[in-house]
Amino acid sequence: MLFDSEGNISGVVDWNYGVARGDRRFGLVKLLHTLSFDAATRPADARPTPGAVRRVEQVLAECLEPATLQRYWAHQTLNMLYVSLQWGTEKAFTTYLDLGESRLT
Repeated sequence: MLFDSEGNISGVVDWNYGVARGDRRFGLVKLLHTLSFDAATRPADARPTPGAVRRVEQVLAECLEPATLQRYWAHQTLNMLYVSLQWGTEKAFTTYLDLGESRLT
């Protein structure tokens, strides 16, 4: 991530989750998913700011059709559910499940 002088996100460079999957916007969905998970699980002083989460949501609303965002969100949710089953905790799994449902209903 790139930050401005005030600590706000000013850009994202993520070749792995965008280019490798054919749509660079997928990386932004992954970023939003990660920020949302961190906002739900990290101590208050280590959480992303609500403004950071809103900004990524805004960018995605401007560049992705809602149906595409929903498909990408479902994909990332399934990926993280699998990862949390392999290496995570029950709390992580439950949180990822809640995150998935939050944008798929």
